[in-house]
Amino acid sequence: MTVSNDRLLRLVALARENAPGQRDLLIGDLTELLDNWPEDCPQSMRKAFELLLDKKRREAEAATLDEPSLIARARKQKRQDWAVEFAGYVGIDTETAARIVREPTGEALAVACKAARLSRSTFSALAVLAAREEHASLEEIYARLANYESVSEDAAREIMAGWRTAAA
Repeated sequence: MTVSNDRLLRLVALARENAPGQRDLLIGDLTELLDNWPEDCPQSMRKAFELLLDKKRREAEAATLDEPSLIARARKQKRQDWAVEFAGYVGIDTETAARIVREPTGEALAVACKAARLSRSTFSALAVLAAREEHASLEEIYARLANYESVSEDAAREIMAGWRTAAA
């Protein structure tokens, strides 16, 4: 295996770890890789690493957002796209965040929002935005909104810890 292949495999492994502490290291390594793309690596692979860098930068930036900014981003994007910002904001991997925002009852979103200490109004906005792509009925939306009150902060943090462990 070439040095370039070893390096690419290491970056992919680092990306899979999805630890927020590793994210800054990964961003730096990806930036350096793309600035100095190895001659022995196919250009067709470059796009995948550009997309990964963009995703990791969005996650890192989301960790610094306030709640209104998170909602504003969710309003402008499709659910699968704002899952990246949601992941960065609540400190979970993107795949888990995507499952949370797609979960049809809103229970997982309530757990994640409570664990991250997001306000009731932020949860409500995100729940409605998650439901918009499903064309949920008013009754379904009210049922989703009721989930926030049904989970305690302690239980939510415990569940989120399990999700983080399972994703690792």
